[in-house]
Amino acid sequence: MTTSLFKSTIHKHSSVGDIWFRSEDGVLFGICQHRIAQRSTVISDMLEPLPLQASPIDIELSTGLLEILLDYVTSLHPKELETNFDDTKALFLACEKWGIEHTILAKFRQRMYDLSIDDPWDLLVWASERDDRHMARAALEKMTPETFARGKRTYWEKSSFWMSLDELPPPWQWRLLRAALDDPTEGVVTRYEKYEWTSRKKMPWKDVSKMFEQRKGEHPG
Repeated sequence: MTTSLFKSTIHKHSSVGDIWFRSEDGVLFGICQHRIAQRSTVISDMLEPLPLQASPIDIELSTGLLEILLDYVTSLHPKELETNFDDTKALFLACEKWGIEHTILAKFRQRMYDLSIDDPWDLLVWASERDDRHMARAALEKMTPETFARGKRTYWEKSSFWMSLDELPPPWQWRLLRAALDDPTEGVVTRYEKYEWTSRKKMPWKDVSKMFEQRKGEHPG
């Protein structure tokens, strides 16, 4: 082991390996190269068998999150995820960056979907940043007309539908409004009193997510 490795703290449960990963806060994890290369196309492609004096590979994750990621990569029975939305997103992005196999990526994706029930707008906004309509559909399926109209939850100001909508790129705003709102020429209007009316949507909310995911010219299957 080189002097550079001695200067870093070595994780007590990952102290042996022929490849070393270093967390953002400087903790080293020793891993069997063959094991991780089977789960990561990037590691497999970029590395020949590493000499022990090779420099550690820096991973943009905290020690706690890197421990979770390597647990899922190297263990047959990883611990159940208890991460919050932001931490799960960081793990998901690390999997994408390092080409971690799909079955592991899918576990972090599902964790985000499960957490998004508290505020599906978070997942929807992130899906828009990635231009990921499949993820957007999952977010919309977690919504109701009420949560859609409420907008993102915030801790410093009132929720605002229009402020939340503005976080989406313009093409997504247009598609979302078109999917969620009635066409005025086809809407059914019930008048209760003079100057008061309500538009009654015929389409169930679950169909909004399907309509949004479809590309131009596509039709429901």
